Amino acid sequence: MTKPFIDFYNSIGFAPTSQQSDLRVEHKQNRDNLYRKLGIHASTWANASVLEVGPGSGENSIDLIARGIRSLLLVDAVPAVLDKIKDRVPEEAKVKYQLLDLQETKIDGNFEIVVCEGVIPFQLDPKS
Repeated sequence: MTKPFIDFYNSIGFAPTSQQSDLRVEHKQNRDNLYRKLGIHASTWANASVLEVGPGSGENSIDLIARGIRSLLLVDAVPAVLDKIKDRVPEEAKVKYQLLDLQETKIDGNFEIVVCEGVIPFQLDPKS
């Protein structure tokens, strides 16, 4: 069965979802606005353990780190996605990476916040 995005990202070796790097201030403002509209107060991030599923090119992951979270687990089905993000994340950040097996996935840990944007709606059979 075809896995939209996953098969394509694996074939090209990256997630073509990056933001414009010269618009970091605007990106942060957009994320601030999103979280405010969702009712997530800025203090919610402080010292939080976060799981991000499908981090794409990593701009949102880097934004999460800048918000003062305690830890971040990035989970994706495309090895190249995680490898490229590893190159961008500061070494001192407490980030772990897990390759997601769509058929048998168990994510260990407790998380105060789970971020999963634009992942499930684009899958043909999200249960598998």
